[in-house]
Amino acid sequence: MVRAYFLLMVMLSLVAPATAADVTLPDTIRIVPQQRLRIPVAGKLPRLGQLDATIRFTPGVARVANVLGDPSYALTCTSFGVTRQQVDRRVATIDVSCGSGGAGVHDTLFAILLEGVYSADTEGTLEIVALELDGAPLTVNGNVCVVLKEDAQPGGHIVPVAITGNYPNPFNTTTRLSYSVSSDQAVTINVRTIQGKLVKTFADVQARTGENEFTMAFLESDIGSGRYIVELITREATVYHGLAVMR
Repeated sequence: MVRAYFLLMVMLSLVAPATAADVTLPDTIRIVPQQRLRIPVAGKLPRLGQLDATIRFTPGVARVANVLGDPSYALTCTSFGVTRQQVDRRVATIDVSCGSGGAGVHDTLFAILLEGVYSADTEGTLEIVALELDGAPLTVNGNVCVVLKEDAQPGGHIVPVAITGNYPNPFNTTTRLSYSVSSDQAVTINVRTIQGKLVKTFADVQARTGENEFTMAFLESDIGSGRYIVELITREATVYHGLAVMR
């Protein structure tokens, strides 16, 4: 009787639903042709391991130029390889594999380098449709990112909206953010948790066309030790960058 019960439990475990993985993309991003944006994929995995992902996007609006691990996100997985691509006019999928061990719990899994393309399409989507951990499929709980493409003159010089880094990183109370914008304007800089909760806002920061620097200072009551995402909001686009606080 005990043996039969044990065998039944083993059989049930083999058909049990796949473990779930939470992933989070920005809700909306704006991009212009030839501009490249680094889009962080925040997420929670049940454990470390070999990570494989399938990304779906609208090729008439933007293309996935690369998938990156990045030391600024403190990733365990620092390198990705493309294993398969399938592209038609309306939808494209790309499979990527992390060759160095997978990402951690409550961390940025990887970053998608997205590039705007010239076409008549102006709106598309970007989403993570499948994840595997050590070859086992995970149920993906995630959102669809809306990608809005804005006009730009072919051949014209475009200063990309981008965050190029922050120093020091990790930091204690103060860090200097380096970023670029495509026109003189006031920008907003938000700091969010990996899960997307807003913890600090720097509003109406005056920026000049090209490279800029902004010193972000925090009280201990603002944020504690951990990993965060800084969000730069401009008229042209919203871009993201990972940073770490060490108290």
